[in-house]
Amino acid sequence: MYTIKKTILFFTALFIFTSLNFNVYALNNTSEYSTPKNISSSKNNINIKGYIPIIKNLTNPIFQYNLNQTIQKNYEEIILDASKNSVRTITISYDVISSDNFLSIILYVSNTNKKTSSIKTFVVDKTKNKYAKINDILGVNGLGYANKMVSNLIKNDKTTNYFNTSAVTENTPFYVKNENVVIPYGAGEIAAVSKGIINFEVPKGNIYNYTVKNYYTKTMYNIKMIPIREVVEHFGYTVLWNSKTETIQINKGSEYITSIKVGRNSYPKSKASPKFLESAPEIKNSKTYVPVSFFEEILDLLYAPETNGDITISSYKL
Repeated sequence: MYTIKKTILFFTALFIFTSLNFNVYALNNTSEYSTPKNISSSKNNINIKGYIPIIKNLTNPIFQYNLNQTIQKNYEEIILDASKNSVRTITISYDVISSDNFLSIILYVSNTNKKTSSIKTFVVDKTKNKYAKINDILGVNGLGYANKMVSNLIKNDKTTNYFNTSAVTENTPFYVKNENVVIPYGAGEIAAVSKGIINFEVPKGNIYNYTVKNYYTKTMYNIKMIPIREVVEHFGYTVLWNSKTETIQINKGSEYITSIKVGRNSYPKSKASPKFLESAPEIKNSKTYVPVSFFEEILDLLYAPETNGDITISSYKL
């Protein structure tokens, strides 16, 4: 009996000790949606350290299984790529961030020898159990807005010498934090390694969308013609109509923006030379219409079609 009690006490103590040691790591990496998987090993002559997440508690078990398989496959591709590039030691860590309806999984891959790193991300819509894209968070003009925001942040950062910057695309890693989109770059990807990981935050609250339903299409060239007053007044511009000359002047506060004439394909922007667009302004049902490109070319707005055929025009604050 005494021996049995000693055995029970030993395994109880061992369990507690193991649990305590595990939780030192789990405090930072175990969450409602993930559990750490230790991948530390030697493989393909590479010394591998760290953890990848096992995702849990999604409402669709099939999607969850496939997501975990994708994470595992990406880990194996990381090892294969490291082997091809003669990397000897890599460290993999991760973050799992739950924000509103989205779950973001971020893998950080560090080349221990060169001190460089790269980032892979997976963003999931928890309500729909599917992968999410930047436009799913920011709207149909999200990619365009993200590009302008990142370019502006780089331009105004006088402390960093950036290189190798490229446009934000659907394949660019991103994650969602506090409902905003964050574009991360690994150490050495777009700036000196000493700068470490660089994150560009794209605030969701700084893009303002207006949906146009009552436009028409010029069938010969599929030109979308948009009612100008309806849109520009929504975004705070002033429209001055001269019925005698059929001319429209557009101001923003006290600032002159442009002046256009019905039937004349000439679109000046402030004091710059006029631009030639797909069509001259036209009057239809007592409203003046301009090609949709006018809002991007002259007013620096963004536009894109919705899946239902509507057109969304967006302004933004940088």
